[in-house]
Formats: sequence, structure tokens, C-alpha cells
Amino acid sequence: MGIIGNAFKREIGKNTGKTVSNIIFGDKWSTPYRRADAARETRAEAQRIRQEADAERISEKVREDHARYLNSVDKAVIQNIDQVIAIRFDDVDPSHLCHQLQGLIVQLKVNNFKDNSDEDKIRAKYSNAVLEKSKQGLELLVAIDPLNKQIPYFDKQILEAERTKSKVFKWYLIISIIIAFFISILSPILAVIIWGVVTLFALIGCSIIRKIREKRYVYIVKAQKEQRTNALAQSKKQDKYEHIIKQKEDLNSELLQKQDELRARKETKTTQKETSKSEILKQHDALWERYYSLHPILERGYQVCETTEHKDILIIGLCSNSPTGNSHNGLSAYPFHSMVDQKIIMDMLVGQGFNLFSASTYLDLFSCKELTDVIRYELIQNPKTFDYVVNQVRVAQNVIEDIITPKIIIILEKDAWAFFGRIKKLTWMGYSYQIIGDVNGLEICEITGFTNAKDRLAQDTRHQTNLIGTKIIFTNYSEQNKLPKAEQLLSYLK
Repeated sequence: MGIIGNAFKREIGKNTGKTVSNIIFGDKWSTPYRRADAARETRAEAQRIRQEADAERISEKVREDHARYLNSVDKAVIQNIDQVIAIRFDDVDPSHLCHQLQGLIVQLKVNNFKDNSDEDKIRAKYSNAVLEKSKQGLELLVAIDPLNKQIPYFDKQILEAERTKSKVFKWYLIISIIIAFFISILSPILAVIIWGVVTLFALIGCSIIRKIREKRYVYIVKAQKEQRTNALAQSKKQDKYEHIIKQKEDLNSELLQKQDELRARKETKTTQKETSKSEILKQHDALWERYYSLHPILERGYQVCETTEHKDILIIGLCSNSPTGNSHNGLSAYPFHSMVDQKIIMDMLVGQGFNLFSASTYLDLFSCKELTDVIRYELIQNPKTFDYVVNQVRVAQNVIEDIITPKIIIILEKDAWAFFGRIKKLTWMGYSYQIIGDVNGLEICEITGFTNAKDRLAQDTRHQTNLIGTKIIFTNYSEQNKLPKAEQLLSYLK
């Protein structure tokens, strides 16, 4: 008990001394555990400040990333707007102009005029550009073909787009609902009646406005024609106008005379050139003289790889010419060696220490100046140009049968398979085949003659084919890794 009692007394004395010291001298003489609490609070405050700084940095980065994203969206929208502005409407062919307007109407339907966020406001710029361009195209259609049956449809679609943009109907609904709500507090039946009457008048008004818009273009054009007719009749009464008419007739007569002289000289030169033209160019000249005015694409002329003699290898595409006419240096007839720098041809014709250029040539089934995708929809699937398609394929078959007579044909476009009768229910040239093997997974077929199909081209004039035994490899641009190599082609030529 003595030792324990002494220790207890010492502990009581020590704690009593610390308490008295704290009361008299303050925190300077505080106990150690009180200093530890202050340090802990300091560290907690520092950690809170660091967390707030980190949160601010993250927020700033998010804002910067969002700003960069909006900037990229704005640039993309501006580029698309420039493309819309650059559209040149066809002011000669109403059907082509209608096709262009249909594309713009589709753009109006898939894009919106929302302005709920900054991104929506940016994207709405494109929709506004398409809307304004559609109005411009519609005005042009009215000017060149005021009785076109598609004018009311285009006007209706543009009107609906303008309604979506202005949101008038949306605000009408909101205001009407608010009014009906307050009236319903007094009398629910009266609110229903008023709502029905207002809605009925709104629908009638919209219907009347739509019909007026559908007819206004015809009225405007008729008024313009009448105004011009009256002005012309008024001016004809004046002697000055008669004098101008006489001068114009004299100038026209002189101009026609010069045109006749130029035409005669041109025909003479053309006759001289025709004697030196190859057979492939003569057939294409005759084809274009007959059909060039049928479609704007045909008005650009043609480009064909000129071949004047037999070649062992024939590479066939559907159409590989540029719509600008700048491909192959703008020449109507270009030589095969101008295409040998194309990788797909180099891979097939260049082997180890040899090449097959001199034994090869190229032919497009369609030699008009346009790209494959456009040709497919604008000409091949267009009923108005079906007669041209038939005769273009007939010319291509004449060139293959009578001029080139190849031993191997490589078809690079799957769309061209149909014209060689490789797709079921489609005959065209009408060849019959037998499979003799494969190369790199592609079937190799051999021509055995013509089919007995009644819809075969030239069945009355071409009873036998010059291509019996010719091997055909049906492939596609998407299968470039399967295309035959020069060594494989050489083995089939032996």
C-alpha cells in the first residue's frame, strides 16, 4: 500500500499542477494533448483546401474540354454549311432540280432547330442554311416550271420546317392550356367549349394558309407573264422598238449565215477525222450523238480507253471517270499505259522480272463522265435512260467480241456482273459459263457460248460468240487481297 499510495499521490499532484498552470499561464503551458488537437485541425483545413483546389482544376478542365468540343462541332457545321451554299441548282432540267430539292427536304427532316443547349444552337445553324437553300431552290423551280406538280409538296415541307423553327404552334398550345386552366376553375364545361372552338379555328386557319401557299406561286408567275406580255405589246406600238427589231433581225440573219459557214467547215473537218478514228471511237461517237441530250451526265461527253487490236487480258470496270472530266488529262480517248500507275493494276500485271502491260487493256462498261455510285442510280436504274443503257452495253460487247477478243477477262465491279449474266434473272450479254477452277478463292469461269434466253442482247445479229474458251474472273474492289497475281495470269495464258 505504501508504494501504490505514493504513486497515486504523485499523479494527483502532477495533474493538479497542470490544471493550475493552465489557469494562470494559458495555452503556453497547456498539456501536450491539447497541442495535438490543434495540429490535427490545421491538417484537416489544409486537406480541405487541397480538395477544393483539385475540384476547381477538374471543373476548369471539363469546361475547357467542352469548349474545345463545341469549337470542333462549330467547325464541322460551318463546313457542312459551305457545302450547302455551294450547291448549284439545275436551272434547265426541272426533274434534276426536283431531285436536288428532295435531298434538301430529307436534310430538313433529319435535322432539327432545337436551342436547348449550346450544341443545339450550333447545329441549328446547318438546319437554317438548308431551309434557306430549299427556299432558293423552290423559287427557281417556280420560275422555270411554274406548273410542276411537286411544287405544293416542297412548299408544304418548307412550311412545316418554318413552323418547327418558329415554335408558334408550341407557344399556342402552352398559352391555350394556361387559359383553359384558369377558366376551368370557374367552369370546366366552358373551358372545354372554348378550347374546342379555338382549336377548330386554328386548324381551319392553318389549312387556309397552306392552300394559299400552294397556289401563290402559280398566281405570281401568271401575273409576271401577263405583265411582260402587256409591256411587250405596249412597246411594239413605238417606232423605235420596230427599228430595234429590224436591226436585231438583220444581226440574227448575219449570225445564222456565219454559223452555217462554221458548221460546214466543222463537218468537213469531222469527215476528215472520221476516216482516221478507231472503231471504238466511232461507235461511241454514234452513241453520244443519239443520247447526249437525254441526261445532264451524258451532256459531258465520254472517256474511253482506246484499244485497236487484240489483247490477251481485259480488265473491266463499271465506270471510273471523274464527273469533272479531268481524269486521264481530259482526253476522250486515253491509252491503257496511262492507268498502269494504279496500284490495283500494278499488283496484277507486274511479276518477278516481267510485266503483262503490252498484253493487257482496260474497258469501262459505261464510258460517261461520272462516278460508279451516281451512274447506278441516275442512269442504270432510271427508266428514262434505259434505252441508252441497253445500247451502251451493246457497244461494250461489240468492242470485247470484235476488237479485243481477250483470253482472260477480270471484272473488278460487282455491279458489272449483271451485264455478263452472272446474276440470276439478269441476262444482258447472255454468256453461258462453266466453272473450271479457282484463284485465291475466286471462281474461274470459262465461256461456253450464248444462252437461249429470249432477252439476250443482239440475239438477232450475233448468233455465235468469239469468246468461247475465254476465262472470266469475277471479283470486286473490296476483295483486292484475292486478285490474281501476274504469275497466275501468265500460267492461264500458256
